[in-house]
Amino acid sequence: MTRQSKNLKEYVLEGLMIFVAVVLGFIAENIREKMMDNQTELSFMQSMVEDLKIDTARMNYSISRLETNISHTDTLFEMYEMGKIGKLESRRLSSLALRAGFSVDVVFNDRTSSQLKETGTMRLVDIKEVADSLMMYWNNQIKLSQIHSRYEETRQRQRDIGFRTFIWHLSYYKGAGGMIDVDLDNRDYILDRSELDEFMNATGNLYNVARTQYIRGLKEQRDLAISLMELIRKAYSL
Repeated sequence: MTRQSKNLKEYVLEGLMIFVAVVLGFIAENIREKMMDNQTELSFMQSMVEDLKIDTARMNYSISRLETNISHTDTLFEMYEMGKIGKLESRRLSSLALRAGFSVDVVFNDRTSSQLKETGTMRLVDIKEVADSLMMYWNNQIKLSQIHSRYEETRQRQRDIGFRTFIWHLSYYKGAGGMIDVDLDNRDYILDRSELDEFMNATGNLYNVARTQYIRGLKEQRDLAISLMELIRKAYSL
C-alpha cells in the first residue's frame, strides 16, 4: 500500500467521522429543542387549566346573577299583570324593577391564551384535539361577547325608562351604605304610571335576551371550559 493511498483512506475516515459528529450534533440539538418545546407546552397547559378554573368560577357567578335577575322579572310581571301597582305595592314593585336589570359581566382570564396567540407558541400545542378545543373556546368567547353587548344595550334602555318611571335613587343610596332619617314606607315609589307599559315592554325584551341568549351562552361556555380542562388534564397527565 502506497503512502498516497493510506493518506486518502485517512482523509476519508476523518471526513466520515466529522460528518457523523455533525449529524449526531444536529440530532442531539433537535432532541434538546423538542424536549424544551415539550416542557414549554406542558407549562402552558398547566397555566391554561388554572385560567379555565378562574373562568369557570366567574361564569358560575354570572349565571347565578342572571338567574336572580330572571327570577325578579318573573315576580315583577306577576305583580304587574295582577294590577298590583298602587302606592302600597309601589316600593316592592320598584325594587323588583331595579333588580330585574342588574348588570351581568364576565371577564375571561387571558393570561395564557394571549401568550399562545400573540407569541406564536400555539404551534407548540402538539395534540390536535386540544388545539381544536382551544380554538373553539376562544371563538365562543367572541360570540358570547356579542351577546353580552346585546344584553347590555337592552339593559341600558330598560334602565333609562326605569329612571323615568320609579324612584330608584334611594335604593342606590341605601345600597351603597347611605343613611337617611326619613320615613320611606308611606312614599309612592312610582314616579310616572304612564311610563309603566313602556318600562314593562323594555323589561320583557331584556328578559328575552337573558333567557334565550345570554344564559344559554354562558352555560355553553362554562361547559366548554370544564370539558377543555378535563381534556388537557387527560392529554398531559396533569
